[in-house]
Amino acid sequence: MISIIYSEKFLQHETGYMHPEQPERLTAIVDRLRSSTVADQIQWLNPSTSRNVIKEIERVHSTKYIEQVRSYSARGWGCFESTQISPQSFEVACLAVNAWLDGVDTVLQVGRPSFVLARPPGHHALKDEGMGFCIFCNAAIAALYALEIGQIKRVGILDWDVHHGNGTQVFSKHKTVIIPIA
Repeated sequence: MISIIYSEKFLQHETGYMHPEQPERLTAIVDRLRSSTVADQIQWLNPSTSRNVIKEIERVHSTKYIEQVRSYSARGWGCFESTQISPQSFEVACLAVNAWLDGVDTVLQVGRPSFVLARPPGHHALKDEGMGFCIFCNAAIAALYALEIGQIKRVGILDWDVHHGNGTQVFSKHKTVIIPIA
């Protein structure tokens, strides 16, 4: 059994019809999993909303940047490099962080493998800037959370992309988080 953490709210982060990061990326994966031969091996979970996710985000991102994202979203539009911000983006990005933290909880507290299907994606965002379609660096936030709550000493982040996850560079001198160089 594997837990997949997903919400249809992730589809509400709008990037514009010409942007390469689209909601259909998730709907195609979800549809395929639900109709696959392993569908009965999946426990679908909705991300929680009860934790103080801003506190967790502030461990990686500056308060100024978080407020800038919130402001762009409230006014209905904003852009950091290739990362679009729409009216629902701040709320959806916070939900994505919650989903990643739920994934950590599922692995460490329940002992079950988990996979998070979320958008916007989350490994390129820098401390003070969205980048690479990412608003928050979910990977770094989840790694720090895992080290804090778990009985683990190290975390590995496998960054499988065309280029390295700039957001995970925060760990370049961190001895408890391992990031292989591709």
